[in-house]
Amino acid sequence: MTTVQRKIAPRRVVVFIAAAAVVLLALARPSLGQTVTLLGAARIDPSGPVLLGDIAHIEGEGAEMLAGVVIVEDPARELALSNGPLMVRLDRVRESIERSGKARRSTLALQGRSCVIVPIRRVEAGPSVEKEEDKPEPSHLGRPTVRGGIERYLLDIFGVRPSEARFSFEDRDEAFLAETTVGRHVAVRRVGSSARVPVAVTVYDGESIVASGTVRVNVLLKRDVLVATRPVSRGVRVDSGVVRAETRWVPPTIDPAPVDEAIGSVLVDPRVEGQIVERRNLEPPVMVRRGDIVKIHCVAGTVVIELDARARTDGREGDVIEFEPMDGTRRRINARVSGPGQAVVNAR
Repeated sequence: MTTVQRKIAPRRVVVFIAAAAVVLLALARPSLGQTVTLLGAARIDPSGPVLLGDIAHIEGEGAEMLAGVVIVEDPARELALSNGPLMVRLDRVRESIERSGKARRSTLALQGRSCVIVPIRRVEAGPSVEKEEDKPEPSHLGRPTVRGGIERYLLDIFGVRPSEARFSFEDRDEAFLAETTVGRHVAVRRVGSSARVPVAVTVYDGESIVASGTVRVNVLLKRDVLVATRPVSRGVRVDSGVVRAETRWVPPTIDPAPVDEAIGSVLVDPRVEGQIVERRNLEPPVMVRRGDIVKIHCVAGTVVIELDARARTDGREGDVIEFEPMDGTRRRINARVSGPGQAVVNAR
């Protein structure tokens, strides 16, 4: 009697294993866990401790209990030592939760890398120190005039409240700006981009144009900004020792870098002390250097395979770069950098 042995193709084995895994997952009881996602930045009153609920979004069973975990006991002291925004990293959050005993490590999922804490500044009542030239002109928002229409339009396009904007006009436009708009339609549109914003205005009365012209408006917007605490060179990584948070009146041509984007980024332009850090002055830090050995996660449905590979170029988070696996085959893999020493490729 002859025995016939059939060879099972490797691909069929993988499919069988994946199918078995799906069945086991379906039979398993779902675990009740918590997910903690760190906010990029949070404005905090430094007079009291910083709680997890202040700097993170919490989901799952026991979320209210986790929200009360103390992360920073004395934020005022730490902010004073940092001389700027305070960065709370994921490791510190994990250690604080574990010390509290309010969550099991096996059911806790932490997401995010860090949260930048910016103090809410309290201003005590006292004599005004505002310079005469800094005082805003009286608002015309509620008045039925051309100027009132322009101011309402600018508030809308810049997305700010009346208290967060200052407008001033040239004396030569005074008569046109005072033109009444009662019973009329006013069309305003921006026709350029500069610190003195040019707007074209047309006033309609029924089917007639009763007035039209172009006006330049000096605009200042109240913004939370980061400024350099000292002269900083190109290539320096931004942290709380390099910048501090301030509130300033700036023209619309200034695009301040948000705190959560700036901290950890690298300067592409030098900054002098007191100079605002803008988005265009920053770039993401290099997470993987050419020649680094990186752990690549190959995801195919429910199957994940990890392998070590050498980076062939530098890569920032989100970049897709080429890697050479360490198995000696000299083949190439393109994967997306997801953090220091890690990359992911999704084989769909």
